[in-house]
Amino acid sequence: MSDVCAAIDLGSNSFRLLLAGRRGDELVVLEQLKDKVQLLGGFRDGLLHADALDRAQGALDRFAQRVASVPRDQLWVIGTHALRAARNVDPVARAVRDKLGVQLRVVSGVEEANLIYLGVSHHYADDPGAPRLVVDIGGGSTELAWGVGSQCQHPVSAAVGCVALKDRHFGDPLATNGELVQAFCDARQAAVQELDALRAAPAAAAVTRHALGTSGTIESVQAVLAANGWDGPQITRAGLQRLVDALLAGRWLPNSGLPGLAPERLDIFPAGVALLSALFEVLDLEAMSFVNASLQDGV
Repeated sequence: MSDVCAAIDLGSNSFRLLLAGRRGDELVVLEQLKDKVQLLGGFRDGLLHADALDRAQGALDRFAQRVASVPRDQLWVIGTHALRAARNVDPVARAVRDKLGVQLRVVSGVEEANLIYLGVSHHYADDPGAPRLVVDIGGGSTELAWGVGSQCQHPVSAAVGCVALKDRHFGDPLATNGELVQAFCDARQAAVQELDALRAAPAAAAVTRHALGTSGTIESVQAVLAANGWDGPQITRAGLQRLVDALLAGRWLPNSGLPGLAPERLDIFPAGVALLSALFEVLDLEAMSFVNASLQDGV
């Protein structure tokens, strides 16, 4: 039996592949790949757009090459929000079966949050027995999980994500800074309304000082804050507010972005900032640390 296994996360914004190998009782990451598919882009009336399905096919072709030597019983392919919400999942499920030789497994939002918590907790060494909150901002939903150490106790999925916010509020393209400001404010308010029920989460008040974040949005915000000298190793409430102020003051350039921002995040970044800012408000967060692990690590 091969010592290599793989997990593929078919997310609403990106598809991610993790290859791992056994070292004693541990699994060690060998390779990670990410392909920006934006599966939720153009989603209307419960249907994935034809262009999004084409992008998915291309990503699965590329991933198939990387997992060709992985035994099929050591390969897992997980679908999340976009595939939970879509009525035309069959083309993706068929492509997974034909190209990768396994069945697609679409998980619930709660199960997704639990897997994300497990993946992040395994990679986070500080305060191993401390209570914590793990957050993943996805393209179509935001997963949150409260727990202690490696034990997830309260996983939650909120139906708001950065791709959906972008499509609903930002348009393409935004011609003026005034349009961007209005779109940002509208998107942030919509996110606050969607997340408001989290204020009553049983564990919410106990662990806000130990918030851990994963996903491209949180990674990008941390990178931009660091590149501009607005924050340190964490995303703080004050640093995030400086970024929001920069967007609203016109220091965001839609075609060139901000220092520290990867070009492939240009289109989605303002929506992601609006969502993260709303989350800090609703949960009264003071800081969040980025951890480079997520659902595929939990799988």
